[in-house]
Amino acid sequence: MPKTKISDFSSTPASNTDINSINIAEGCAPSGINDAIRDLMAQLKNWQSGTSNEAYVIGSSGSLTLNQGTANGVPYLNGSKVLTSGSVMVFDGTNLGLGVTPSSWGGSYRALQFASGSITGYSSTSLDIYGNAYDSGAGAWKYQNSSQGAVRYAFYNGQHQWYNAPSGTAGNAITFTQAMTLDASGNLALGTTSATGQASDNRVIQIYGAGTNNRAQIHLCNSTTGQTSTDGSFIGVDTTGGLYFVNKENAPTIFENNGSETARIDSSGNLLLNTTSQNGAGKFSVKYNGSSEQGINIRDTANASGSAYMVFGSSGGTTYGTITNNSNTGVLYNVTSDQRLKENIVDAPEFGSVIDSIQVRSYDWKSNGSHQRAGFIAQELVTVAPEAVHQPTDTDEMMAVDYSKLVPMLVKEVQSLRQRVAQLESK
Repeated sequence: MPKTKISDFSSTPASNTDINSINIAEGCAPSGINDAIRDLMAQLKNWQSGTSNEAYVIGSSGSLTLNQGTANGVPYLNGSKVLTSGSVMVFDGTNLGLGVTPSSWGGSYRALQFASGSITGYSSTSLDIYGNAYDSGAGAWKYQNSSQGAVRYAFYNGQHQWYNAPSGTAGNAITFTQAMTLDASGNLALGTTSATGQASDNRVIQIYGAGTNNRAQIHLCNSTTGQTSTDGSFIGVDTTGGLYFVNKENAPTIFENNGSETARIDSSGNLLLNTTSQNGAGKFSVKYNGSSEQGINIRDTANASGSAYMVFGSSGGTTYGTITNNSNTGVLYNVTSDQRLKENIVDAPEFGSVIDSIQVRSYDWKSNGSHQRAGFIAQELVTVAPEAVHQPTDTDEMMAVDYSKLVPMLVKEVQSLRQRVAQLESK
């Protein structure tokens, strides 16, 4: 067949006996040599101008054109070390695609794009990583693939910003939600764009609750299955501003506050253990099963006699009472009585008439029907010994009696009786 292009010739010189059917074998006519040279020159010109069927063309200015491969494809050596241009790398003059054709990025973006996302630089202010998304210009984000969510990480003006979006359709617009921000001061904000209200020398993690329940939660999981009903605990803040805790035995299967709480600090500063509501007017409420649990268990690991299990005092630091270790054999319930705290100290009066006026009663408790053989009624005792009766400011709360306040009166009366008996015996 006629040899009409350079690639038709043989790499063995003796085998090249014609050019486009012009005989150039040994003994050929001189005119055949001239015609062959002219034809070869025409083939070289066609190869240089790109009108031949050669795989590549070298232009007059030295440019190299490949007549095979992918348009805008980046030339590379394949496994056989042959220069080629396929779909592995596609460069559109601005952006580079690895295995894909780059999307139509807008503005000053420079992107390295993959089938699942991109790494981009925008002007000189931002470095972004996109998952299933690209920016067609001025923040007009679009989905790269269908039926998948989209994410974006941006390093912008010293901030680290994380965005997400639900699944969508390729080419459709994306509305990103800024889910997390690490600002230039080292503060981490979750569910909001900035952490506010902190002192300049503090570093904070701020979580913003959103959605129907408007709760912010931190989940603590000890395995990869931490969302199951038996593995994982969390701390949350509810719509009232209360802070609540759920342990791993009661952790719900979904990240919501529908498990059984083990502890709560409510919006009023009350500490609640194993209950979700305040019990009475106290700031500390405990709910427990007395048959299998202990309410409050305080232990002195140093076994130090005199150490305090509990201390009661004022905001100014004055101690009013304590519960202390009594030689590792018991406890002492102490009311502060130091002489240094008192003045105008004189002998107490007689309490015979007071004691005679105290009514000792027998009664049944309404809560469980139990019978008490001897006790006081607060409303009766308060008229005789008001110092032994607690009268709450809120009249709906129950009155209470401190029996220990009657002991000094009884001691004084016993002393008076002993004196009178001694006087009678001396007569």
